[in-house]
Amino acid sequence: MKKGGKPFSEDAADENILRALLAGLVGNIGFNAEGSEYQGSHGKKFMIFPGSGLSKAKPKWVMAAEIVETSRLYARTVAAIKPQWIEQVARHLIKYSYSEPHWQARPGQVTAREKLTLYGLTLISNR
Repeated sequence: MKKGGKPFSEDAADENILRALLAGLVGNIGFNAEGSEYQGSHGKKFMIFPGSGLSKAKPKWVMAAEIVETSRLYARTVAAIKPQWIEQVARHLIKYSYSEPHWQARPGQVTAREKLTLYGLTLISNR
């Protein structure tokens, strides 16, 4: 229950649980560029286990409780996540790199492109 006796909404409670799990499973995240294969951290490429409820949904970002190798590499017990959560939870593990510095006359400052990577997986490429 929230302060003041009002209950949390179910969506907020689910999101908080997923963020808490993400803190311990940050090495088991993956990004789906296209198709059914996910690019994971440390250069892993995996698929969502066919028996999972998310195997047909193909969310853009996922976190897996376990990644097992049978006939191929499968992620089991999978949840859809948002990349912003990764940045908030694993800020101390993320590598920031900057490129293309340029002058912006209107605000009167130098700006650059920012790229965020976690264990070799690009989280944000052009901020």
